[in-house]
Amino acid sequence: NKTLKCWQVHTGIDLNARTGGNSDAGDSVHCVADGEIVSVGTYPGWGGIIVVRHPQFGVRTRYAHVDNFKVKAGDFVKAGQVIALIAPAKIVNGVQVWSAHLHFDVIPKELPAVHWCFCSKDCVQKNYLDPTAWLLERNAMTNTTLRPARDE
Repeated sequence: NKTLKCWQVHTGIDLNARTGGNSDAGDSVHCVADGEIVSVGTYPGWGGIIVVRHPQFGVRTRYAHVDNFKVKAGDFVKAGQVIALIAPAKIVNGVQVWSAHLHFDVIPKELPAVHWCFCSKDCVQKNYLDPTAWLLERNAMTNTTLRPARDE
């Protein structure tokens, strides 16, 4: 019998400076819109995660692979406010699991901070918005909110 592995379906976008690799480690992560911090924590396989509720848009945004948290649950934040730093590359048993980057997704309903879709594109379509379209609609991709400042 052949065992098939089913990997996680990607729920968002990964943002990295044009220089790529681990060049983003330590760069500031800015909140894309005013909101309330719902969850701040560290989770296996993802490192630091922050979830922000944005009542004006009826969504939550999630920032993963971060550290040096600058906020805590219950804090209110403004658009552009620094909420964390991009964590360095994840190394497990001498193997690099990921390069330094920001994982960002947009969630239109209340889900646990660590809700992820496995093996199901239907799950992603039902529980997440297209983050690129959501950001473009709000001009967030054209400012420095998510892009590292060192991107020259």
